[in-house]
Order: sequence, then C-alpha cells, then structure tokens
Amino acid sequence: MPTYCYLCSDCGENFEIVAPMSESSKPRKCACGGEAVRSLQLEHAQGNVDGLMVDNPRWSWSLGINPKQIKEAMAKHPGAVFNEKGQMLIRNRQEKKQRMREANMIEFN
Repeated sequence: MPTYCYLCSDCGENFEIVAPMSESSKPRKCACGGEAVRSLQLEHAQGNVDGLMVDNPRWSWSLGINPKQIKEAMAKHPGAVFNEKGQMLIRNRQEKKQRMREANMIEFN
C-alpha cells in the first residue's frame, strides 16, 4: 500500500499514513484534533509520488571509504555525508551520478 503525506491546517504538523489508493484524498485527523489534508508538495519533496519512491536515500559501500579518511573525503566531496563505518549517504540518483564522477567511476547498464 502507498504512503501519503498529510498537513494539518490547524497546527501545521505533517505526517504520513499508509492507505489504499481509494482513500488517498480522504481528510485525516491530526494528533491535535485538527483536520489534515493530503499534501502533494510534501510527497514530492520527499520523493514519494503516489506511493512510488523516486528518491531512495541509502548508505553506499561502493562509494564509502575507510573511517580514518572521513575528513579527507569530506574535503574532496563537499556536502557529502559519511557514517561512522565510512559509508557515503546517497540521497538520490542525481547525487549518485555526481559522486561517481568525482570518484572516476562509471555505471554499467
């Protein structure tokens, strides 16, 4: 079942609900008691369009490095995020392509 984003008109809180497509436009109750409506803008920003994940953030081993080299790698890859294991966070396909170019890697089809 797809996940939909809702925005409360009273408190401004946003939250996700897993629901059948037939109920996607149905208003929902927020935790504050206010009425929340589906927010396509939030879904697009999160990469979720009608339940399909367009951007799928993930930790990459292939673009990762030795944890002792994180400072050096952050200088070479401005804006990159590494975890304590040395894996690089890849937020979306565009960033994957950019980081692969920086590392002189190519992607096979």
